Amino acid sequence: MGFDDIYEGTLVTPELSTVHVPIEQIAHQALQQLLDQFLHPQRMPLKVLIATQIVERQSL
Repeated sequence: MGFDDIYEGTLVTPELSTVHVPIEQIAHQALQQLLDQFLHPQRMPLKVLIATQIVERQSL
């Protein structure tokens, strides 16, 4: 089992199942929170839950 859904996980036999982490979505949300904190310093930061996904390959 791998993590981060890296390309190298598909190069081995059996191909590794992995957890896909939406890094672009995480980065976008972090930037939004940083900007909001800068513009509204009195606000409490939000807790945001971003879903991951299991990618089943041959290693199960």
